[in-house]
Amino acid sequence: MKNNSRNIVIAKGKEKDFGMVVDEVEEIMRVLNHEIESVPEEISRNTINGKYLKNIINKKDDLIFVIDVDKFSV
Repeated sequence: MKNNSRNIVIAKGKEKDFGMVVDEVEEIMRVLNHEIESVPEEISRNTINGKYLKNIINKKDDLIFVIDVDKFSV
C-alpha cells in the first residue's frame, strides 16, 4: 500500500511565510541564544549556497545551518 502523506515545514519570514515539503522531520529542538553564531564570512561569500544561510547553531557535536527564508523568491 502506498503512503501519500507529506511532511510540510512552515517557514516564517519577515515579509512572507511559505511551506517546504520535506522527506522527514528528525527532531524539533530548543535553541539557546548563546548557541546561535554568525555565519563565517568565508562561507557566506565564497560558497554558492552561503548567501542563503542566516546563522549557525552550535549544539554539542552538531552544527545546524539556519536558512534565511527571506532570500528565497517563491
